[in-house]
Amino acid sequence: MTNRLTPSPFPILAVLLIAPLCLAATPDQVAEIDRLFAEAYPASGPGAAVLVVQDGKTLLRKGYGMAELELGVPIAPDMVFRVGSVTKEFTAACVLQLAEAGRLSLDDPVEKYLPDFPSGGRSVTIEQLLTHTSGIRSYTDMPGWFGASMREDRSPREVEALFDGEPFDFEPGTGWHYDNSGYVLLGEILEKVTGKSYADLVTETIFRPLGMNDTHYGSDAPIVPKRVAGYLKSPIGVVNAPFLSMTQPYAAGALVSTVDDLARWHAALDAGKILSSESRRRMWTPKHLPDGMDTRYGLGWIVWSLDGHPVVEHGGGINGFQTANLRLPDEHIYVAVLSNCGGCADPRALALSAATLLVGRPWAKRPAANVPTAELDRYAGRYRDAEGDDWVVAREDDHLVLAAGLRRWKAWPASDTEFFLRDAVRTVRFVAGPDGRVTGMAIDEKVGPVETARRVP
Repeated sequence: MTNRLTPSPFPILAVLLIAPLCLAATPDQVAEIDRLFAEAYPASGPGAAVLVVQDGKTLLRKGYGMAELELGVPIAPDMVFRVGSVTKEFTAACVLQLAEAGRLSLDDPVEKYLPDFPSGGRSVTIEQLLTHTSGIRSYTDMPGWFGASMREDRSPREVEALFDGEPFDFEPGTGWHYDNSGYVLLGEILEKVTGKSYADLVTETIFRPLGMNDTHYGSDAPIVPKRVAGYLKSPIGVVNAPFLSMTQPYAAGALVSTVDDLARWHAALDAGKILSSESRRRMWTPKHLPDGMDTRYGLGWIVWSLDGHPVVEHGGGINGFQTANLRLPDEHIYVAVLSNCGGCADPRALALSAATLLVGRPWAKRPAANVPTAELDRYAGRYRDAEGDDWVVAREDDHLVLAAGLRRWKAWPASDTEFFLRDAVRTVRFVAGPDGRVTGMAIDEKVGPVETARRVP
């Protein structure tokens, strides 16, 4: 479950259904995409299963790296991975199905279904849970959760107890913060309305009808054929991922799947097999805050614009696994990347690079502007974001290097003040005061409002 992801105010559905077909991919383009993933996931380390589809035709379906390091088992493209927060797409679809059937409304308050939830007199709606605008504290952000707490088996109500009574991040509907707690509550609401467990509901209404036979609620105990092991890149090298009880991610991030099943899911959405056109329009329309801010998040989906073209996606990060699930609707391109290594290559950036390479606008090869080194030197320093995390900026030859914790990224100039990363879906813009001194760095993750990190001594 990613805490920070790892959405454009126009009707995405119309783009999906009437956009013109793009030119067919060339063998050289496919070969270059193959090299991109082969370099990102060496054969001897953890890797990924990858699927690239254009106009319904599979261009690339391949495994890279190892599914099991101790036994030396390579990844095959039909293997099963934890998909983390991609689960939210399915949770949102189940909610929308019930709304279509008149069994709930997105405007309903949470207390209508969960009367014991301590909202402190606030009215929190189902839509606000779906769009991360409820203000409810995300339990995965809470101090101490990433440790002994995440190892414990908990019922949905016991997971809810982790954040019951916690102060709200903001008044409902007035802000945006990625929130796993909201999707736990959605899972409880689904169970309350249907009388079925979340696992049974999503299986009966989506997986079984679509023939998604390798997609399940990712419980630890059952034997799941072709399920891969998860790893983590650490300061001492690659290690086994720390244990997480899969009772806790629940409707926010507990599913496992394959690249083939995810492609079936996307094709079914486009064909109208799961939701009505109105539900899909609403799902793929990003929420705007009262001040007009575009959150770039719809109902379980990230929706943003690149060079005037929509990008519709959702990824996931969960112990030992990172996932990207991305489409360019204008060009009818879909890319799935399921990786079994947390902290290794960035699947989201790789998926975007592969998709944009096919349309001649490769993210990983964006040209850099020529900016004097003296100008670059102005930005060197330390910056602190709203979550208290420090970013260190330094100049390296003709570009900048951003460092946060153990991660480092090269930032290339698009102009004197704006920079882009080729190996992450992020851009940054430096902000100066009236006296010309640099005071902050605006960080744009292409989801949620742009965040400004202030410069600190």
